[in-house]
Amino acid sequence: MRRSFIAGFSVACLALVVQASRGAVVSLAPLEAASKDVLVYEAFGTSNFDNFLFGPLNFGTLLAVANPGPSSVHHVKSLIDFDLSSSGATKGTDVLSAKLLLNVIDAKVVGFPVGNPTPAFPVPVAASLITSSWGETLVTYNSLPSVGALVASGSVTGANQLLTLDVTSAVQGWLNSPASQFGLLIEQTAEVRDGNNTALGAVFASSAFGSLQPALQLTLVPEPASYVMATCGLVGAVALGIRRRSKRRRLAG
Repeated sequence: MRRSFIAGFSVACLALVVQASRGAVVSLAPLEAASKDVLVYEAFGTSNFDNFLFGPLNFGTLLAVANPGPSSVHHVKSLIDFDLSSSGATKGTDVLSAKLLLNVIDAKVVGFPVGNPTPAFPVPVAASLITSSWGETLVTYNSLPSVGALVASGSVTGANQLLTLDVTSAVQGWLNSPASQFGLLIEQTAEVRDGNNTALGAVFASSAFGSLQPALQLTLVPEPASYVMATCGLVGAVALGIRRRSKRRRLAG
């Protein structure tokens, strides 16, 4: 019986050590009420798009990027920020990696006025640090906050896919200096047109879209395996001692 107990406990402890070595993965994916994300549209430079209706299209359910060229007034950018207080991380070194996840949706289906990217005509996307305050229900294209260093870049090659941007440095910096956290500006870095001369962009689900809302996925630095093993050893020794005392009592009785 004692051998089976020790064997079972050893297996459980090993599982804990393996789990600890992986680090916890925390996904922050707030819905509209607890989120902060919105797009801005140059052609409507003084309008806020948090709940902007244009015919059947509710711009508040979307994030998007568009760059039709320098002579156009149809540039679109998006702003996003996350509350890190529930992440379990309190300093930059607590975070092993941080990924911004954006679901790309079909521009034609939602009626957004850009063409969808394709593998032959990918849309380049960049995320940069926002360095001044902004409000989700107040910001407009004409009142965009100041922007600092580039954090991450990637490309969108089609609709109905996931764009993943590595924003580890930004999240680590925010945790080390919470007063510097103002979120990220997402934009298309170059004009892209397909063979029909259609300007291409990328449309993403916002927090108001539903189950496809943006997410910030954090992988936290794992607990040291030595600490977990020491804890297992202590608990195991105590449990074994209790079993031995219980056995002696039964024999004495």
